[in-house]
Amino acid sequence: MDVRQLKYFLVTAQLEHVTHAARKLSIAQPALSQSLHRLEAELGVKLFVREGRNLRLTEEGAYLRDRLSPIVAELDSACAGLEAFAKAEASTVNLCIATASVIAVDAIGTFAPQHAETRFDVNRDDASPRNDIIIDTVQNADGKSGKTDIANSHADFAERVCIAIPASRSHGEAIALDELADARFISLAGSRRFRSICDELCASRGFEPDVMFESDNPAVVRKMISLGLGVGFWPERSWGPVNGDDVIVLPLADDTFSRTIHLELTPRGIEKEAARTFFEHLVEHFASVWER
Repeated sequence: MDVRQLKYFLVTAQLEHVTHAARKLSIAQPALSQSLHRLEAELGVKLFVREGRNLRLTEEGAYLRDRLSPIVAELDSACAGLEAFAKAEASTVNLCIATASVIAVDAIGTFAPQHAETRFDVNRDDASPRNDIIIDTVQNADGKSGKTDIANSHADFAERVCIAIPASRSHGEAIALDELADARFISLAGSRRFRSICDELCASRGFEPDVMFESDNPAVVRKMISLGLGVGFWPERSWGPVNGDDVIVLPLADDTFSRTIHLELTPRGIEKEAARTFFEHLVEHFASVWER
């Protein structure tokens, strides 16, 4: 017994005529008759009796019709719902933005008008198995700013990490990090990978930063630094120019501190056309920012 057999039975029970039912089901009449006979044999009961050219449901047949009708209707509804869900999922890009949120959102903004059918589900959990694309930070081991590495399923964009400080503390074109050992820092919250990289750099210079304010929102951190309320690490390209006349951005004296923004199209994303299309646009958008 299978679902198709049961649907054949319900249509025949509704029309009470094999020829009419076969026409509605777009199958040959002998094939329908055989399916009904097999169903009766499997159930061990007669479902129909003949009355001339028509059929009439037996009591067992009427019982089965009444029990099956809502079940098959619910099954049809579930299948239709599943089709709609699959269609929506295929057009949804599950995007993890763990860093460079301003650039990522700008990329969505320039992509969306030409791809109205694409939806975005944005999160910050780089471990989620639903992610199609991940944007995250890794430390740039060779210290080279501006380096890019682009492949089919990943792209790396390296940038120098500078220091945003009050203009009054500036005494040249660069500053040594250990000069800021007594400064009050404004930082991203400790869960952010960029914060971890910055803390490690300070530790390598023999001090732990005195963090007077921290937030898991990069926009808030940028605003606090730009108001001159403290000093903070400032990624040169992804955060853009500092806002505020009393704050300047200087490179570190050794000029070797940089980070890499890693864009990854996950195996799940590779299988999804919408994710592949947006990933290509995302890489192009990042590349355009890096070329400025």
